[in-house]
Amino acid sequence: MSREELERSHAVHLRGVVFLAPGFDLPGGMEGQARRLARTIAAQGVPVTYVTTAPPSIAAPWHEVRGLVNLYRVPVSPHVDWRTTLALFEASALGLIAARRAALDAIYAVPWELGVVAARIGAACDLPVVVKFACGGPLGDLAALARAPDAAAARAALASVDRLVAISAQLEAEARDGLGLPAERIARLPNGVDPQEFKPRPGGGAPERPCVLFVGRLAEQKRVDVLLEAFARLAGRRPELVLRLAGDGPERAALERRALRLGLAGRVEWLGARDDVPALLAEATVLALPSSGEGVPNVVLEAMAAGVPVVATDIPGTRDVVGDGAEGLLVPPGDAQALASVLERVLGDPALRERLGQAGRSRAEGDLDLAHVAAEHVALFEGLLRARAGAGADAHRRAGGSAAFGLTTIGRLALQVGPLGAAGVSAA
Repeated sequence: MSREELERSHAVHLRGVVFLAPGFDLPGGMEGQARRLARTIAAQGVPVTYVTTAPPSIAAPWHEVRGLVNLYRVPVSPHVDWRTTLALFEASALGLIAARRAALDAIYAVPWELGVVAARIGAACDLPVVVKFACGGPLGDLAALARAPDAAAARAALASVDRLVAISAQLEAEARDGLGLPAERIARLPNGVDPQEFKPRPGGGAPERPCVLFVGRLAEQKRVDVLLEAFARLAGRRPELVLRLAGDGPERAALERRALRLGLAGRVEWLGARDDVPALLAEATVLALPSSGEGVPNVVLEAMAAGVPVVATDIPGTRDVVGDGAEGLLVPPGDAQALASVLERVLGDPALRERLGQAGRSRAEGDLDLAHVAAEHVALFEGLLRARAGAGADAHRRAGGSAAFGLTTIGRLALQVGPLGAAGVSAA
């Protein structure tokens, strides 16, 4: 949908949208996408009530107003199991939403677990619900749902939502085949990036020192071990080349030992978790992402916006935004030799780097522009509101309502005692 079509489609005005998403203050990709989407929707004039989880390490108020974003942090205790934590989160969210129901038109939730919570609250408060799956495949939302102890009830809740947002072809297929959702209840909307935040290097050209950059969590899914193996194959032929790893995680110690065994001491920079990705990309010759599984990786979108060529694995999600030979180059997962060969090709060909970088930047300024993606979400919410206004709310109630996948005991209590009681339960 073009920007002009989106503007014409706004025939109704949203009073407000609820976001249910974890870790507003945390650096993860899923968390960052939800946070940035909410901010951009608010910047387009739609008030957002954002209910999120907050670990003890976050020193922030439980309620904060940021422009049109009303942010509520529900404390998460490491001494409370996740099932109870979700129930307390549901109680808090339900109380807040029930108190503001007259000023709200839709609930948006990510990932699947908070989608289940949103489905129950939506049924109780008669609000349309939009759920986004964050990741597909063996490490994704649907796979985690299948392992849940209450999988049948959770599946019924998710199958009831008004729309499921699929950010990739893989997730679209999983929503259709795994949840049985018809095509008209699946919205194919991408993750977005702000091209104004990630500018190409002034004047183009390469940085002073050739650099392969990785940004992400140092976890098994990211397969940084494969990147180290590939870099070791390049290091002897390119003594000036450096590998910069921005991120932290459970695999860091093992990866550092592997780098030493590969003779890469002094050639790999372990940067730790960083929040200055635009600056890191400005000094990168190429971005490498050797993951075995992704949703749609934020860092790939950011590299494209920065005009940095991308070398990544040919996996669902990534291939949806990076065309092989167009915005980047794709290699088979787990193949260190292929990764090394493609990296060497990009490092040695300035014209190829420029072409890939320009194509990525053009895509980031087009359908992946966060402002455009946010406007598409607003149009989705408005479409649900129009449908309810036209057909009557009763026609849009989920089959069986809250009885089919009922509120938790704490959730029912929250609905009875109201928002102050619910907030008191969660903030104690």
